[in-house]
Amino acid sequence: QSYGLVGVVRLQLPGKLPLLDPKPTNAHPDLRLKTSFAALDAMADSIDLASLESHQHGHVPFPIILLKALQEWKSNHDGKSPASFVEKQEFQTFVKSK
Repeated sequence: QSYGLVGVVRLQLPGKLPLLDPKPTNAHPDLRLKTSFAALDAMADSIDLASLESHQHGHVPFPIILLKALQEWKSNHDGKSPASFVEKQEFQTFVKSK
């Protein structure tokens, strides 16, 4: 007959434990298009979407298409990005129409 379980667990750890820093000091770069970096702007400016054929247009990265649509949006709206919910929906339909 058995009335329970008896056991011993022994845990051995190295002298110094490697701990993860919960708040890292080096922040990740901001990759949102609202604050795009110079290399991305230069790449977007080097591509003319109107002169591309369908096959070539299919190989353009989507962030470039979004950035060019945002630049066109800003030129039509006094240099402002879409801020309100309604403007963001209008921007979505604007991008889909391109």
